[in-house]
Amino acid sequence: MVRKADNNEYMSQDDLKDLGVDNVDQQQKPKKQQNNQQQNKQNHNKKRHNNNNNKNRQRNNNHQPKHNKNNQQKQNNKPQSKKQYQSHTHPDQAKPVQSPIPTLAGWSEGKIEEVERQERANETKERLNKFDAKKALKNISVDLNSIEIFNDLDYNVQRENTNFVLNSRPTYEIKLSQSAYIAHMQSLKFKEINTLTQSISNDYNSLLARYQLYFEKMNMNSLGIDNFADFKRLTSLYDIPTIEYGIYNITFPGTTKFSVKCGKCNHSMRDLDIDNSQLISIRDNDVFERLDKNINNITDEEQANKYSLLSKTERFILDETKIVVETKIPTIDDHLSLIGSLNNSMTEKEKEDINAFAYILLHIDNIFIPDLTHLEETGEVGFIKVSGNQYADLLDIITNLELDDSNTLVDNVTEQGNKYSISYAIRSFPCTNCGEQTGDIGVDIGDMLFRKALQ
Repeated sequence: MVRKADNNEYMSQDDLKDLGVDNVDQQQKPKKQQNNQQQNKQNHNKKRHNNNNNKNRQRNNNHQPKHNKNNQQKQNNKPQSKKQYQSHTHPDQAKPVQSPIPTLAGWSEGKIEEVERQERANETKERLNKFDAKKALKNISVDLNSIEIFNDLDYNVQRENTNFVLNSRPTYEIKLSQSAYIAHMQSLKFKEINTLTQSISNDYNSLLARYQLYFEKMNMNSLGIDNFADFKRLTSLYDIPTIEYGIYNITFPGTTKFSVKCGKCNHSMRDLDIDNSQLISIRDNDVFERLDKNINNITDEEQANKYSLLSKTERFILDETKIVVETKIPTIDDHLSLIGSLNNSMTEKEKEDINAFAYILLHIDNIFIPDLTHLEETGEVGFIKVSGNQYADLLDIITNLELDDSNTLVDNVTEQGNKYSISYAIRSFPCTNCGEQTGDIGVDIGDMLFRKALQ
């Protein structure tokens, strides 16, 4: 069979006779194919009739204004629908799409290359782990007019190399005295400064962002804490200043400028350079022994529970009301839970009261109220338990205590919170004007870190 060059249709026998060709493949065609040819002839006659009509329309279009002709061409150039496309396609013309199928040998070669690339990257990482990149980079000098460039490194090797350039910085070791573990803090990166400065407020989302940043800056720790949930559960709220101190000291090493006013003569001393290492002030002398002998040897959570204050509670009684109070050292998790409870259903007054008494609320594990009904009926003392997460009920109890009971509560909570705690202060020095000792001047490390980050 012969195809037409212009529209890809098969030519009928009449067309072939007009061209002087007769009985083409006639003897080889089966009877069924001859019937198909007769059908094609009928289709061809219809097609010829349609082509003649199209030619007449084309002549008319040649006499139309130019812009109409262009519009017609644009319409003709529109993509055909799937149905139209199929109507102009002969079944014999359909050919399967040949997609490249990888051979087993080709797949194996690609897999081998991938494994080899990863092995080279791992070798690079292992080698760089033993290399003091920070010290080496600090001591080199670079001629900016003559830089040797290497372009033939594997991408994985380049990535490991870049990672060590950006992250091979020293860490600052801190010992969390109440939580009973050691941590190594990394310095803040440029992108993290914004996170810190935007999380200074005490709403829930800001606190969460700040604590998550502190966890991310913990390069390693002696308990193997590797997720934020364990970090907030195993870290005392009173160890946060030590974490902030570690971040501050590694990010802004050396000295810090302070302005101090003498309490005796009111003389202002500005821009005093204070060595960061001199800012540590330990309230409890037992802390040194605790840090050196115990925490240095703790390597897992089970060992930490023996020395961590987080696993211990204390009970005392309020003499006036005979209320029994059970207190604890609050964790980061406790702090987030309390602030998260300040929901929209509370009045502004309720929120203000909870914030005002947050220091005490965070310490309370349980409160036990004497059951007067049971006492009246049996003569025996029984108690009604109020859990530490019932903040509204606890607040109502605390704010209605007699003065003596409230003082007892505050004194016990303060003593518990100060145990093994580390604070930060400018140590006492003589005034440059009157010569009197200034006394230790407390320093808010979190505020220092925030202000320094803004500079």
